[in-house]
Amino acid sequence: MIRIWPFSAPSGSKTFTVYEPEDNAGLPLERAERLVFVADGFSWRALFFGPLYLAVKREWVGLLMYVVAAIALVHGLQTLDTGSQWITWGLILLNVITGFEAANVQRASLARAGWKELGNVGGANAEEAERRFFTAWLPTLSGEPVEVEPLAFAFASAPANPHQESVSRAETLLRRLSSRLTRKSTIGN
Repeated sequence: MIRIWPFSAPSGSKTFTVYEPEDNAGLPLERAERLVFVADGFSWRALFFGPLYLAVKREWVGLLMYVVAAIALVHGLQTLDTGSQWITWGLILLNVITGFEAANVQRASLARAGWKELGNVGGANAEEAERRFFTAWLPTLSGEPVEVEPLAFAFASAPANPHQESVSRAETLLRRLSSRLTRKSTIGN
């Protein structure tokens, strides 16, 4: 295996902080759908796209802080009568800081909105971290173990009854959770 970036281990592990909305009531699978996993570490997207990254993530306070810092930096360097290369380096430095602080900005935004931190979980990638978290978290909600595959089979073969709508709703939520646990794309950055 060839390592291009010398500072990362081939089998590196990522850590995620898990947040839940304050008013997250309902079935365990409905609650699971609303959880947010925030990846720890450096954000390359925030480094390269800076304010655009913050706008896409809807981190308005972080975007406002970025704009104020950029204006202050440019004004300060122009007042000192430095060359334009110093302004460029200053803005690059601002984007590097944004890359390091992107996860903290998202955490602060969630905390301001009333989301509560459920804990931290790690894994080789986002899917593994989510799988580990849900394996430990779902049983604590009902007091008994939750098995995803057998329940999906049980819902699919359930006979028609007056509660068919709630069964199909639970089946839909279970399928969403199952697809979320097995999808290939990463979450967060």
